[in-house]
Amino acid sequence: MRIGALEEWEWSGGAGVADSRGFAVVVLVLSACAGGPEPVEPVEISDMAPAELLNGSRAELQAGNHERARRMAEELLERTQLDPETTQEALYLAGVARLDGEERKRAFRHFETLMEDYPYSVFLPEVEKHVYQIGLHYLSQEPSWFFKDLFSGRPFGVEILRQFNIAFPYSDLADDALAGIAEYHFGREEFDFAADKYEMLTQRYPRSEWADLARYRVGLCYLRHSRGIGYDPTPADTARQRFQDYLTNPGEHREHAEQGMAQAEEILAQTELEVARFYLLREQDRGARIHFANVVLAYPRTNAAEIARTELETRGWDVSLNSLDTLGGGTRR
Repeated sequence: MRIGALEEWEWSGGAGVADSRGFAVVVLVLSACAGGPEPVEPVEISDMAPAELLNGSRAELQAGNHERARRMAEELLERTQLDPETTQEALYLAGVARLDGEERKRAFRHFETLMEDYPYSVFLPEVEKHVYQIGLHYLSQEPSWFFKDLFSGRPFGVEILRQFNIAFPYSDLADDALAGIAEYHFGREEFDFAADKYEMLTQRYPRSEWADLARYRVGLCYLRHSRGIGYDPTPADTARQRFQDYLTNPGEHREHAEQGMAQAEEILAQTELEVARFYLLREQDRGARIHFANVVLAYPRTNAAEIARTELETRGWDVSLNSLDTLGGGTRR
């Protein structure tokens, strides 16, 4: 290559390549000499001290980062030898973080531990509201037309509200929780359980907005629990007594209570009438007379009483021979 061509190459592409490489080297050297800060790696949650975890969980929760807040709080709960104050707050933060992430069951487990292990915790007023809302959420689910409540979550809601009622018996929401449980059992036709909850409601919270309905529903539950004429009269007799109690101080369900009372008395009267007829079939007049008289004296307004009166008059019997004291408790009309 001639000298002129070499010079031309140096000042054109060749020089450009040399300059480019030289610039890259200079940049690298200057960067190394400058000593700029290297990127700081974030501290692993597992390496954080308890105080860092607690403060970090608070901050992350406030910033809306519920997943990281949850990880920090639950990491803290895995540590041993924590003081009670730290444990309580960690449980609360973990529960709230889970709840913010719509993980209600896991949130409840943290709140449940807090309620059971620290019944006087400063966090309980907030936990009270959260637990009630979780229970109400599950209880409000619609049962499947085929599987019913098998996968609905409603039984879990009942269990949560049951624990809520134990932990917070004086809460403004305690009567609502108990009413929800009673309504659940009533809707499932579990009338013995429903009656128990309604009675509990009337006894514990007599001034509740649910008290009037509960007083009426107690009688209705026992009436529906009865198997009818010819079976054990105890449920029907209890229903009659509960309706009678309601009607001594009636509320807005008076008309339905009167109807329920009449149905219960008719069941009892017809059952007693069958006993009288049984004695007639066995030609035991004394037994028949006693039970016919029982029907007339104990349940005078029933259809069965009209039949019993006719039977007594036909045979020339009066009602002086009876066994009213064997018919169960309560004064009869």
